[in-house]
Amino acid sequence: MTLTERVRQEAWMTRFWEQLNASQRRRVLSRLRRGETPLATTEEAAAPVWDALGLPDRNALVFGPGLPRPDS
Repeated sequence: MTLTERVRQEAWMTRFWEQLNASQRRRVLSRLRRGETPLATTEEAAAPVWDALGLPDRNALVFGPGLPRPDS
């Protein structure tokens, strides 16, 4: 599925954190918690991460393999 098709089906991906419903927030937060080094563990920490992501990164986070982890 292309990004354009995904956005047509999942328009909520284009919304800011404050515009997401509770279910969408839980879905995003659960994916941000994955990995050895979580990108966010609370809704307060997830909001700026989500809002800063571009559509390709949001798509990868929610529907794909996730975001690449920075090397330490």
